[in-house]
Parts: sequence; C-alpha cells; structure tokens
Amino acid sequence: MKKLHLAVGIALLLVFVSTGAFMKWEQLHTDGLDPLYRMMHRSRHIYILFAGLIHLMAYRAYDDGLSGTRSILLRISSGFLFASAVLFPIAFLVEPQLHRVAAPVTFFGVLLTLIGVLLPVVSGFMRK
Repeated sequence: MKKLHLAVGIALLLVFVSTGAFMKWEQLHTDGLDPLYRMMHRSRHIYILFAGLIHLMAYRAYDDGLSGTRSILLRISSGFLFASAVLFPIAFLVEPQLHRVAAPVTFFGVLLTLIGVLLPVVSGFMRK
C-alpha cells in the first residue's frame, strides 16, 4: 500500500503539471474568459496538487507493520485517499463545463480526503 501512495502521488503531480500546461495552452489566464470558468479550472488544478502532496505524505507516514483495528483504519483511509485522487482530475474536466458554482465532484473529493486524513489520526490514539 505504501508504494501505491508514492505512485499515485507522483502521478497526481504529473497530472498537476499537465493541467497547468492545458490552462496555459487554452490561455485560461486571459481576461477575455468567463471569470467563473477560469476560477473553477484554477481551483480544481490546485486540488490535484493538494491530493498529490497528501499521497506523498501518506507514503512517508504509512506503516505496513500495523495489525488489527489500526491496520483496518489505515486501509480504509488509503481507500478514501485513492478515491479522491480519481475525483479531483474528473472535477477538473467536468465541473468548469457546467458553468455553475455547485461542485459535487469536488465536494466529495474534499470530503473523502478529510476522512482519509483524519482516520490515521484516530488510529494513532489507539493502543498498539
């Protein structure tokens, strides 16, 4: 699981660079575009970076030697983080096209990330 966090973290950083190149290529930084469209692309771009960095931290902090309830919580946490890693690039592609402020894909990505980060904290309070 630990190496998978590293691979996903690196992959998300590459996706971050790719989405940045896409925004540059599409000239999303110009003033002629709809500000909502530009803001939605930029914010989803940053969420991709956010997810990639969290995966790199999870790689560094993940402990394969745990067993019992703590191990189960870490696996569930990893599952939530992997799911959010899929949702943020989808949000980058889909949500700006909707031209509305509602962002259900991003919302669930952030929620899964929050739970994925808090579960290891909870497991840290458990006895070894």
